[in-house]
Amino acid sequence: MKLALIFPGIGYHADKPLLYYSTRLARNAGFDTRTIQYAPFPDDALRSRERMLACVRQALDAAEAQFGSIDFTQCEELLFISKSIGTAVASLFADRHGLTPFHFYFTPVDASLPRLQPRGIVFHGTADPLATTELVAETCREKELPLHLTGHGNHSLETGQVLDDVRELRHVLELCEHYLKTL
Repeated sequence: MKLALIFPGIGYHADKPLLYYSTRLARNAGFDTRTIQYAPFPDDALRSRERMLACVRQALDAAEAQFGSIDFTQCEELLFISKSIGTAVASLFADRHGLTPFHFYFTPVDASLPRLQPRGIVFHGTADPLATTELVAETCREKELPLHLTGHGNHSLETGQVLDDVRELRHVLELCEHYLKTL
């Protein structure tokens, strides 16, 4: 069995472009996909590191409840697709269960960087207010993770220039598709 687990962010749900299309790519590559459903987060969830970490704990509890009974020994290939705080949840869940999935890390927040596992690819916008490019780049160097930067991209890898954003989305998805072919 090939399995992909999807870990959205707070407000960046699975129907948003990065997660929607990367999930479709995974399905096209033969992966069964499952998306975690979170309880609502507080409106000020991203205002402070403490609140963000509380949301990570809440989301990790949801991941345990929804994915904890999966028999991962039946998985030939395992992929985690995560966005924002979902990157921390995906890494913590993998660590907790002794898993080494391949990761698509979409726009990890600073608080999740120490938790990233060294098998995957990281996508970051250089204008992301929730993660500093220098820290993301340093973490990726240390963990030998490939890093794709979107110049002037925000936390959704968008610049506000619609056609440029669509081209960038296509490029990001081409990179994801390339990695899926190597698994």
